[in-house]
Amino acid sequence: MILYDYTISPIHARALQMAVKYFENFVHKVLFDNCGLNDESFAKIIESCNQLKEFKSIVYRRNEFGMQSAQAVVNLLKRKVPHHLDEFKIQDCKIDLHTSEFLISNMLEQSHLRSLQLTNIKLSSSSL
Repeated sequence: MILYDYTISPIHARALQMAVKYFENFVHKVLFDNCGLNDESFAKIIESCNQLKEFKSIVYRRNEFGMQSAQAVVNLLKRKVPHHLDEFKIQDCKIDLHTSEFLISNMLEQSHLRSLQLTNIKLSSSSL
């Protein structure tokens, strides 16, 4: 599932969350680039992806990434081989220091990632 510059409202996010169960064997990767996703909406989408056995990749660019999203990603990181997450990329997203520390510490402890990229993370002013 790849979406570039497509605004995803909370209603759209809920629909994607519900639709994932019908595409169990077809969704292996999500890429959301500049979709206006907030923390809660992205977390709901990623939580639904946890039921996909062959889900392997998240690429997330120019959106909001907060603690709810981090927790949903961490739940995916806990999956065992061969159903583990292979690739995780966050690029040009707003993230606070607490969330980034939580995410990184869990990645170090539980991850089977082959590819990790945290690029140009914009720490919010609340983390300074």
